[in-house]
Amino acid sequence: MKITGLQPLVTKDCLLFCTLLWCTSSWATALSLKDTLPANPDVRHGVLANGMHYYIQHNAYPAHRAELWLALRAGSLQEEDNQRGVAHFVEHMAFNGTRHFPKNELVSYLERTGMRFGADLNAYTSFGETVYFLQVPTDSQAVLKNGLLILEDWASGLLLDSLEIDRERGVVLAEWRTRLNSDQRLQQQYYPWLYRGSRFADRLPIGDTAVIKHGDYRLFQRFYADWYRPELMAVIAVGDFDPDWMEQEIHQRFAQLQNPPSAKLHQDYDVPFTPDTSAQLFTDTEAAFTEVRLAMKFSKTGKESVEAWEEALEHDLYNRILNARLIDLQQQADPPFTFAYSGFGQDLGDNGVYSISVMTSPAKALNGFLAVYRETERVRQFGFTHAELQRHLADIRKTLEKAVSERKKTNSNLWASKLLGHFLQDQPLLSPETELQLFDAVSPRITLERLQQWAQKWLAGTNRSLYITTCSGTELPSPDRFLTALAQVNQEKLTPFEESFVDQPWLDKPLPPVEILSEVNHSEIGATEWRLTNGVVVVVKPTSFKADEILVQAFSPGGTSVASDAEYFNAGSALAVAGQSGLGPFSYPDMLKKLAGKSISIGPYASDLYEGFSGRCAPGELEEMLQQIYLYTTRMRFDSTALVSYRERQRTIFANMMANPYYFYGDLKERLKYDNHPRAGLASEADLATLDLVKMQQFYEDRFGDCGDFTFVLVGNLNPDSSKSLITQYLGNLPASGRKDGFRDTGMALRDGQFDTLIVRGKTPKALVELVYHGGFSYEADNRYAFSSLLSVMQIRFREVLREEQGGVYGVRVTGSYLQHPKPQYRITLTFNADPEVVDSLVASAKGVIRELATAGPLPDLVDKVREMQWQNRVKQQQENSYWLAQLVTRYREGLPLTGISLEDFQRTQQKLTPAFIQQAAQDYLQGVDLIQFVLKPEQ
Repeated sequence: MKITGLQPLVTKDCLLFCTLLWCTSSWATALSLKDTLPANPDVRHGVLANGMHYYIQHNAYPAHRAELWLALRAGSLQEEDNQRGVAHFVEHMAFNGTRHFPKNELVSYLERTGMRFGADLNAYTSFGETVYFLQVPTDSQAVLKNGLLILEDWASGLLLDSLEIDRERGVVLAEWRTRLNSDQRLQQQYYPWLYRGSRFADRLPIGDTAVIKHGDYRLFQRFYADWYRPELMAVIAVGDFDPDWMEQEIHQRFAQLQNPPSAKLHQDYDVPFTPDTSAQLFTDTEAAFTEVRLAMKFSKTGKESVEAWEEALEHDLYNRILNARLIDLQQQADPPFTFAYSGFGQDLGDNGVYSISVMTSPAKALNGFLAVYRETERVRQFGFTHAELQRHLADIRKTLEKAVSERKKTNSNLWASKLLGHFLQDQPLLSPETELQLFDAVSPRITLERLQQWAQKWLAGTNRSLYITTCSGTELPSPDRFLTALAQVNQEKLTPFEESFVDQPWLDKPLPPVEILSEVNHSEIGATEWRLTNGVVVVVKPTSFKADEILVQAFSPGGTSVASDAEYFNAGSALAVAGQSGLGPFSYPDMLKKLAGKSISIGPYASDLYEGFSGRCAPGELEEMLQQIYLYTTRMRFDSTALVSYRERQRTIFANMMANPYYFYGDLKERLKYDNHPRAGLASEADLATLDLVKMQQFYEDRFGDCGDFTFVLVGNLNPDSSKSLITQYLGNLPASGRKDGFRDTGMALRDGQFDTLIVRGKTPKALVELVYHGGFSYEADNRYAFSSLLSVMQIRFREVLREEQGGVYGVRVTGSYLQHPKPQYRITLTFNADPEVVDSLVASAKGVIRELATAGPLPDLVDKVREMQWQNRVKQQQENSYWLAQLVTRYREGLPLTGISLEDFQRTQQKLTPAFIQQAAQDYLQGVDLIQFVLKPEQ
């Protein structure tokens, strides 16, 4: 067949020329605002004769993987009045029968290749788009070709079988039910008001339940025929493959697709502006929090010019600086709000929107909102300071520098999302190098006056919508009172913001170097272990996975278990209060300023059984991160103002939380699970009264003031030889007395026996289910592997039975854990939501699946799927610093051998995976006498 119209919009030679031109400093310094931004030379973007776009980019991270996406410029906006919800429903049907993969064979086939439904195979529908995501292995060309075949089927080969549509109705309703809560009900109230006069007001993608339940099959078939056409589509392929081969495959597969002879007109729908300011209150009986939001709409602007990029940079700077000021306000002893946010982004209808949002208590709703609005008015009157601008410019430049250094280690799905943004929203296709060069070219001309002009534009007083969401019956000032107060703030004469930050070193004097007592090289995994003179153990694992990343985690036994039950809440809150008090010579806001332009993120943690540190940094920031760790153990601040501020903000959160039935359910079931142990359940306002700064500081200093039994694991781009002196200098000087800690058995354990509880709460027509199987555990390697493999089998089998066969759930979440301390035990938890009328039968079906696994075992095909999924996942994990960090921490913490991390060891372990192996695990962990069952049903 003759193929025409296949030339890329921008040829490779042209892209190379643009890149070379861009890199010349003379061109960069002579940028015109109207210049078009140059495209990423690594991207091939073309349009077939039928109008279908394609984007191709080679990327070798993760290795042997490809992201294959299909994007459609059609969503709920394209639905007719009797089709509301059909766009999303058709998306579901893409996984329920296509030309080459009938019924549920598509998901089953991909599972056999090692891909996971949800993680590697998914889709979404929005107002104006539908997007399908698929990740496939590329070390098999047959699998890669089938991945493209799946995209081809999605584009033109959905079967939309009437029987499958009927079976899927329950699944789509289950997804609707999953989202059904007070937040969604509030959204269904304010969306029609906020977007009144536009098509967005009555086209929420989830649609009309009547259409979902009873819609004629022809509605779905007609939507697919009308809108799934190549001129509205794009194929996106990013990954470890030959781009020439991929381009040829796309031409051969998709050029033959035809547009309908009389295609429906595709419209871009706008949101009409209202010149004045309007305000409205929206309530729900189960709303847990009070929020006030002011949104100001602006006309859409172009995105692919230097001017547009420069404006976006200024918007980012403006909101970074203002949000930093809001954090300062939040730290006050009597904070005016719990959380607040300022942002500029893309609104529906492709317009711009500037918004400020405040979450606070009902009593502080007006004053809290005005406190934030007053800060925006302060910017309008006086602008920002030079120091603020320079700090946040440094922050942005650091992010861009990291993107350049990590460009060959950036995940393919991130690149694919950028290509999707170009197709759907005309976002620029910039390479990381271009973005950094562009930043360096335009940032010198960004002035304080230019940033101040955005406040003057955004606060002009037109096209404004103010809305308040809260619990029904809450006493609040009227919306008109908010508007009157806004006008009054605009007339206030404020004072300029005062910059109080004084930079200084983290430490006022250098620390002496210490010796290494012993060194062990674990050559089998490429790690080095040092024992320092103060007892600290350091494990260093160098990798080349990320050029700009070092991960660190430290642990020591004890955690909050060492605190008495009476002081548990103080112990659990100590790190939150300490974290907002600051560190060493810096208050919390000043600490954030000190870290501007850096990627350091490090802090202490305390779990039930362990305390330690967790964080990351860039290679050039290792010393500064180690200095902070030293300060966390020697000069941690506990500020009384931070405690009062923390208590007040927590009180706002707790005040009306139990009005929400799901918080009530979560709290009650935790208390019942643990037989009303004093550590179980959510905290309350009464607990806040017990907070004591002295007791919190005592707990913290007890846990972090003696580090002789700490183990630090560092993974990433660091050289053990060159980093040795820094590590010994700072970690070697951590305080230590030779004390060896342990954890305490607090007696908090899941209740024994069969426990079945029905909880009736709330108005939402949704039932929640939780089943907890638990018992003792033998902590051998085979048992750990059998346990995790059983969870994977259960996840697939529940999907097959409860979702695909019965259409009763959107999904069943299967989680599990095994612990060695304080005593060996395991738990497996199943959770799902369902129609209250059929929830009992679905619980019975779930237990039927469990009986089936224990009595007959899984089918060999299911075990083969799990084996391949495990293998593919492990291959991908081997390229991730986070995987190596987690493995090393777990094995050192639990005293496990370092063998088993490598692929070769795992391959030997997998030989044990058989149906009988899983069946035995099901008998061991799912047929015991200990089962806790909760079902939450609505009151009516």
